[in-house]
Amino acid sequence: MFGQRWFPWVSGPAPAPISITDKKEPEPTSECLPPKPLLCHHTYPMMLLSALCFLLLVTCITLSVMYTDQCSSKPEWNHLLFDYQNITENYISVTSINNDLKRDNKILIDHNAELEEQQQLLNKSMVRLLSRELTTTEEHAKLKEKIDNLTSVNAYLTDEYSKVLQVSVDQEETLVNMSRTIADLSTFSHELQEGKQKLEEASRLLRDVNKKLQDESVKEREKFEEMLGEMRGRNQHLTTVLEKQRTDLDHCKEEVKKMAAKLQSVEEAYHSLDRSCPVVNQNTQERMCKKCSEGWTLFQSKCYYFSSRTLSWSSSRAWCQTHRAELVIINSEEEQNFTHETSHRMDQTNTRLWIGMSDIVQEGDWRWVDGRQVTSSPQYWLDRPGVGTEPDDWRSEDTEGEDCGHLDTSEEVLQSWMDGSCKISYRWICEMNA
Repeated sequence: MFGQRWFPWVSGPAPAPISITDKKEPEPTSECLPPKPLLCHHTYPMMLLSALCFLLLVTCITLSVMYTDQCSSKPEWNHLLFDYQNITENYISVTSINNDLKRDNKILIDHNAELEEQQQLLNKSMVRLLSRELTTTEEHAKLKEKIDNLTSVNAYLTDEYSKVLQVSVDQEETLVNMSRTIADLSTFSHELQEGKQKLEEASRLLRDVNKKLQDESVKEREKFEEMLGEMRGRNQHLTTVLEKQRTDLDHCKEEVKKMAAKLQSVEEAYHSLDRSCPVVNQNTQERMCKKCSEGWTLFQSKCYYFSSRTLSWSSSRAWCQTHRAELVIINSEEEQNFTHETSHRMDQTNTRLWIGMSDIVQEGDWRWVDGRQVTSSPQYWLDRPGVGTEPDDWRSEDTEGEDCGHLDTSEEVLQSWMDGSCKISYRWICEMNA
């Protein structure tokens, strides 16, 4: 046939498909980004086919004109007419193939864009996972260092006093909890590594699928769509796992903060013991206790501690109890003058300090921390002319009201008591027997 002699690729056998394994993998531009698709691989064949179609159309028109003029006088034109028909059929076949290639190229471009977006999302997730893993490792190292320091202090003070022994037992339980937390963090780190490996496998699978989409038929693209649906399901599962791990990590961080606060209180108790009862004989570890510990002030028969930090009412009381003391109970005008003037002299900026009274149990029934009613001793509540008298249980800042007592050194000495929200952080005053 004429078309087979001059255009063997039109009606001849289709070329053998290129195997995926024979095709060289393009080198990626980075560790996470897949190679960009080679659009020219599909554009050049279309341009060539378009040019061939145009040449076939011109040839057909020329042959038609020549046949009309000379078919009656030259019998060889019958053969030309036969070739012309073959060319026409080949032209229609080439046009159909060209349209199919255009359609296939558009589908491949759309799929490639979707794969690039998914690859970018996977890369961002991998970066976030690496950052969280580094943060977890640093926190693990800091916690281990604190554990080593506290273990040595605990071994030194275990046999001294019964209350310190109890604190040591609590510390051992805390260390066990921290070990469990560290084990949980290690497990979480291992899970992060597994998630990273799964993401890398998914990335490689996406690149392979992208390569197959460029070389395989419509049937293979349908298989890819099934695989893509499976990958999306895996991606959704990974997202759920990461959210759960993030929640567990936040919970672990809260537990670590609580344990750190408890360990800090224990450490302060150890330091307080060294200050109040320093070792006078290193061989026998004999201690000589002072009348008041370092940082405490002696007044009459009691030792007082005026804090420079701020805590809530309950945390302030816990700090005092850790040091074998209690929030101050004011029993006389002399004690009121002493606490007010000393507090004002130490810090004139933070003027409010927690004292040991509250009406937490029953509203309006103010009691000292030893259980006695406040009305059984002198009272020094603030009286604002034209405004009102404390306590007023003001609820603008805290809807639960004001249930804890404090004194304000910016007010008059004998009118300086106020009630406040127990959640607010103020300085505090502790007292203990000398």
